[in-house]
Amino acid sequence: MSQLMEENKQLNIVDGYLFLSADDADLAGIEEKKIAYLMEHLKKGNAETMRNVYDKAIETRTFQTPVGLNFMHRMRKQLINSGYTEEEIQPIPLYESYSNNIREEAPTTKQRIKPSEKKEKVDKTKISIFLNILLVLMVIGMFFIAKTGDNPNVINYEVAIQDKYAAWEQDLTERESVIREKELELGVR
Repeated sequence: MSQLMEENKQLNIVDGYLFLSADDADLAGIEEKKIAYLMEHLKKGNAETMRNVYDKAIETRTFQTPVGLNFMHRMRKQLINSGYTEEEIQPIPLYESYSNNIREEAPTTKQRIKPSEKKEKVDKTKISIFLNILLVLMVIGMFFIAKTGDNPNVINYEVAIQDKYAAWEQDLTERESVIREKELELGVR
């Protein structure tokens, strides 16, 4: 960095503007880098591209310091020279008051931030109620399937195991009686 650039940085000077604070000078320096980037890419574009960049910069409040606002003013003049009329191009908004009076038409924070409509909350509530009812019905259905199903589960495992052992016992009793009949016929025992 050259000696002059170092002194300018210490004195909060950016692009010939003397800023009161280092933070403002840093913001102007960032805007200066954005300007250099845009200038490099806008050379390749046409007037419509420049208009889109101009409108987007106003919408997003990209430039707030005199360095950036000066660039916006130059872009505005180039757009007018390329065929756009004054009415077609948005004016450059200034976000600071330069007199002690506050502009009446400037919207306050409360006016700019609009509360969300209650309609959205009603829709979300209806959806939530519907989903809760659906989930309750699914749980009831799961209990019904578990209760009436053939496979043993947490709800009917005791009954299922007793039925299984009862069936085995009945099968064994039937086999035993068949074996005893055969033994009597053969005379064994």
